[in-house]
Amino acid sequence: MDVSVALCTFNGAQYLSPQLETILSQTRRPDEIVVCDDGSTDTTLEILDTYADRYPNLFEIIHNERNLGVTKNFQQAINHCTGDVIAIADQDDLWCEAKLSRQAEMIESTDVGFVTHDSHLFDNEANTIADAEKGTRLWETRYRPHEGEACRDQQAAFSETVRRNFIQGASIMFRADLREHLLPIPDCWQYDYFLAVVALATTNVYDFPQPMAYYRQHDDQHLGGVVSSPLAKVRREWNRGFDEYSRRCHAWEQLQARLAAIPPEEMYLQKESVMTTVDTYCEYICQRAAIHNPSLSRRGRFAAWLSNNRRYRHHVFGHPVYSITDLSGLLG
Repeated sequence: MDVSVALCTFNGAQYLSPQLETILSQTRRPDEIVVCDDGSTDTTLEILDTYADRYPNLFEIIHNERNLGVTKNFQQAINHCTGDVIAIADQDDLWCEAKLSRQAEMIESTDVGFVTHDSHLFDNEANTIADAEKGTRLWETRYRPHEGEACRDQQAAFSETVRRNFIQGASIMFRADLREHLLPIPDCWQYDYFLAVVALATTNVYDFPQPMAYYRQHDDQHLGGVVSSPLAKVRREWNRGFDEYSRRCHAWEQLQARLAAIPPEEMYLQKESVMTTVDTYCEYICQRAAIHNPSLSRRGRFAAWLSNNRRYRHHVFGHPVYSITDLSGLLG
């Protein structure tokens, strides 16, 4: 079974070489490393070309002529992979040496099609790997901490992920033939969130409770793992604006349509249960958009807020501050 790594870069020179070294030091070295650079202006390309010269039969380097953004760049990298399984990599993390081996073995020896794992949070204050291992793990930072191996009850794991994604993109390995359902990824989605939800619906998923990577936290990263305080959540939700809420409504409608188009026999979970969960959450998200729609009357927006609180109960889908923020936005 050939293993491909799909790595995306953008101005990542500061952390790229250590990450590449941990990929090359795997106990099961990948058969292919596909790197898609999204228009870096630092020395990222020079670093990549150096590694490609050292390992001419291992690296495929793709230089984007225009910036695609994170989601479309990862989609491109995934599409270029030729291996039987595909592992996703960020440019700034560090991998434990047995990561690829353990994930590939799980897929190769079982009917599992999609594997993920926990990660150590790692920042520039942690001077050694040992310091990082003493610190916080990614799944501990969730509003409701995720328990490893929860995917043994995959319907529950699916419902959990619809509410809030616990799967870090760089922790993912999946069978290449799943691309039929996983791709394309809509522009308005974070790529790992979309992959996680669709995979949980369509294939057997296993989540290793053990950390297999060091997830670096720094100011320049696209997304981080540190949980926000309730006040920070309120401020973030307050600043979203109607256009952002409308975009999220549209995103879930796209996912709704994607899953609806998959035949029941190609689902791992019961399609009726999948669609009920997604339809309910989609309606909840679109109701939140209505609450923040300035073209509606305050009475109509209040009715939407009241409906969401009565029918869906905000704490089922996310943090209670969403309800408070919606109400404050309505009254503000």
